[in-house]
Amino acid sequence: THLFNETQQALERQTATANVLKAISRSTFDLTAVLETLISTAARLCHAWLGVIFKIDGDFARPAGLFGATPALIEHLASRPIDLRDQNSVTSRAVATGQAFQVEDTTDQRVYGRGDVQQVGGYRTLLAIPILREGVAIGVLTLGRQEVQAFNATEIELVTSFADQAAIAMENVRLFNETREALEQQTASAEVLQVIGSSVSDTKPVFERILSSAQRILSTNYVNIGLIGADGLVHLSVNASPQFPGDPLYPRVVEFLQRTFPQPVRESLHGYVAHKCRVLHYPDVQNGKEVPPALREANKWMGDHSELWVPLVWNGKGIGAFGVARFPIRPFSDKEIALIKTFADQAVIAIQNARLFNETQEALAQQTASADILRVISGSPTDVRPVFDAIVSTAVPLLQCDMAFVIDTDGKTFSPVSGATPQGLMGELGLRNLPVDPALNFPSRAILSRQMLHLPDWTTIDLPAHERGIYEAFGCRSVLYLPLLRADECIGLLVFGCNRIRVFSDKEIVVAESFRDQALI
Repeated sequence: THLFNETQQALERQTATANVLKAISRSTFDLTAVLETLISTAARLCHAWLGVIFKIDGDFARPAGLFGATPALIEHLASRPIDLRDQNSVTSRAVATGQAFQVEDTTDQRVYGRGDVQQVGGYRTLLAIPILREGVAIGVLTLGRQEVQAFNATEIELVTSFADQAAIAMENVRLFNETREALEQQTASAEVLQVIGSSVSDTKPVFERILSSAQRILSTNYVNIGLIGADGLVHLSVNASPQFPGDPLYPRVVEFLQRTFPQPVRESLHGYVAHKCRVLHYPDVQNGKEVPPALREANKWMGDHSELWVPLVWNGKGIGAFGVARFPIRPFSDKEIALIKTFADQAVIAIQNARLFNETQEALAQQTASADILRVISGSPTDVRPVFDAIVSTAVPLLQCDMAFVIDTDGKTFSPVSGATPQGLMGELGLRNLPVDPALNFPSRAILSRQMLHLPDWTTIDLPAHERGIYEAFGCRSVLYLPLLRADECIGLLVFGCNRIRVFSDKEIVVAESFRDQALI
């Protein structure tokens, strides 16, 4: 009878092991199904009433497979993961020692300090076996009995074999997930590069593909790219749609972004990240250290969440930032951060491609415009009006302004002699023979100073009557005045105006000066 029972038990264990291995082979990608099959089999063979397999997540052990657990215990374990730094539990001791650990009577507080869990679970004897990979615990297999009855050496050996199988299952899934993630990331990267190749002059399609890929792979709620413009403001280039179309927070986020951007660099988180030129990771925005005030403010209405910021860097200088947020709190892993950095590098490539393409296009347009004006000059040596008309009509679209004028002056008065808008040459140029008086108008100031006068924002200065009339008639809000000098004498002005507040860049001023030189010729 003794030999027969041992044979039956051995056969039962071999059959159970075979069934678990079948489950592992059939459910390579479904770890939960494998672990539940494994823990239920181990519990049944060892006559245990309760079985739990924990996966280790940093300093905590979270349930990954359950057998026989009551709803109350399931809720307790889900809401209060085991803190492995607390050595009062059998789970933490098994992890710390790398060996099996059991408590014969969990009601004895001298040897077991987790009375709260014991009362919810109702177990008396508890066994924990570490699940090891290369000598490091990646999980714990625990069995519990309602009565005080220690697990014997044979049972512990059997459960250890199941822990080894659990390690195989976890490793299979880990390797599969890593392979799948790597493939997905490579595919996403290749798709972005394809868009870069087919959209040389426009960064928007590239940014849209980058953000949608980041959102899909990282399961983020919100992603955006902000770029520092030549005007000293941060412009939100693209903001991706929410991961879930029904996300109730999304309209509030969109409203916040539309109200905030463009934003001064110093006041913008994008500008802060670009200035730091390093990755900023905030696993817990509300409770983290050195979290910028703007993020804490956003956390009040977004709720507790995690954020990741990666700078866009070109030639060692920050030109913008890539922001990613997801909630509830879920820190970004090193692999996820590396992926976002790759996307950021691709965004910079797209930006520089577009910059080089646009610079080439602009240079070609400028050379073409210059050649056209020189042809007009050579074909009209005695009549300046066709030359001036060619200059202003060419300059308006090239400098993207709303008006351009050539003004003639004899030092005492000045008159417009040619003007153009995006609609073409102006037939009526307004008043003539206006007095050269710096108190009465802005052109007089440029004429008398014989220096460039750049007024990027008329709304912040006290306008003379002449300029108030222009403001009311044309809506002009920013103007660039370039004096035409001959032998240190101002003989005219070339004027460029915009109906929006605008700072002309150094590059744009150089282009404007080339038109000024042609007008002077």
